[in-house]
Amino acid sequence: MATFRATAPISAVGWNRNLLDLFARGPDMRLYQITYSGGWNQPWSVIEERPLLSAPSCTQVEPGRLDCFAQVLDPQAQNASAFNLAPGLAYRYAQRR
Repeated sequence: MATFRATAPISAVGWNRNLLDLFARGPDMRLYQITYSGGWNQPWSVIEERPLLSAPSCTQVEPGRLDCFAQVLDPQAQNASAFNLAPGLAYRYAQRR
C-alpha cells in the first residue's frame, strides 16, 4: 500500500475496536479518509475536492454517525447540510451500520 503524508493533524473516529476512520488534509490540501476494519484494506481516498485551510475535526455525534468540519479556501463556498454554516466552512458526514 502506498504511504500518505498528511499536511495537518489526523482526526480519528473509532466505532469499535475493529472499525476506525481517519481523516487528514493531504499534500494537495484536499480532505482524505482511510478506514481500518481489521486491516488497512483500501488506500486513502479523497472525500472533499475543495482545498482546505485547516485540519479536519471529526467526531461521532451519535451511534452510527460522524460529522467532520474544516475551513475551505473559497470563503464564498458553502455546503448544503442540516446546519446553516458560515461561508468558508466545509461539512461532511458519514453513516455506519
